Amino acid sequence: MSQELNKRLLNEAWLQHQRFLLGVAGVVYLVWWFVVERILVGSFNPLPGRLAVCSSFFVVLALSFRRPFICRNIDRFYSLCAYALTLHYYYLFYNNPGDINWLVGSYITVVAVGMTLERPFILVVFTVLVLASTWYVASKDSSAAVAIPGMIT
Repeated sequence: MSQELNKRLLNEAWLQHQRFLLGVAGVVYLVWWFVVERILVGSFNPLPGRLAVCSSFFVVLALSFRRPFICRNIDRFYSLCAYALTLHYYYLFYNNPGDINWLVGSYITVVAVGMTLERPFILVVFTVLVLASTWYVASKDSSAAVAIPGMIT
């Protein structure tokens, strides 16, 4: 097998993997809305924001079949969608103060998103440290002092 063919096959496998991640992330985050509605009845969990985040994954996925620029940079677009998902979850977390379930969900979200990114360090630095610090400053609740070290960890 020639080196050029081998490289092309690796690129195609990588592209398929990125498309798979986009589809799974969009579906899982949408399904998670239904789970939260069922388990945490009455919590702040608006569907329009969730649909906007999920649609970003699906739009990038669809465009990856039509636009070479998207294909070449699909990992970067996936990262942007993942950051939007994480920011959205922190927004939900902030609007559900004092509910330990949302704190646990924050850990799960950051770990899951971080595992799928090629550069998880940026997620940790930007999303966790910056948002956790902002939340600590903005929070009027003393429980933020306990939650912040856990999020940073």
